[in-house]
Amino acid sequence: INARKLMSQSPNAKNHLHENLNLMLKAGEDMVVDGSTMVIATNKPFVATTLSTFGSSDQKEKDWWFTIGNASSAMTATVTRTGENYEMEIFYYIDDFYDWEKGSPLKGGPLLTDGEMYRLHEVGLAKQFPVEGCYKATVRWTRGQRFDSDTTQPTLE
Repeated sequence: INARKLMSQSPNAKNHLHENLNLMLKAGEDMVVDGSTMVIATNKPFVATTLSTFGSSDQKEKDWWFTIGNASSAMTATVTRTGENYEMEIFYYIDDFYDWEKGSPLKGGPLLTDGEMYRLHEVGLAKQFPVEGCYKATVRWTRGQRFDSDTTQPTLE
């Protein structure tokens, strides 16, 4: 998966990334003292996407839904503060095991239900698999800036 392309095409993915980055920006502002660098991290996995609850009928969201669906996430970041300016190198991890639920009528794809995919896996015609990834980015911001706000937004590279 090309994460940058996916996030540029998927409003849900982009909004979810910005929501989680905003939490890390606030944590950086709360913890890092002027003139220092600190490593911060989430302390428990969190849901990487909310699409697993409702699926998607939007074509731009289908790649995200069929590829990730429901997954766990975690973030680590190295944050440097100089006055009111911050720089954060962030690693956003996604971890999931793509599997199917026995007897489930849920359609995880356009043709087969989860239950049917589970049966194909049982007889060796389909395979459950791990999904793992890491999105690395650098964020630069001034205290108080946030993504998706009315103010000048942070820089994301």
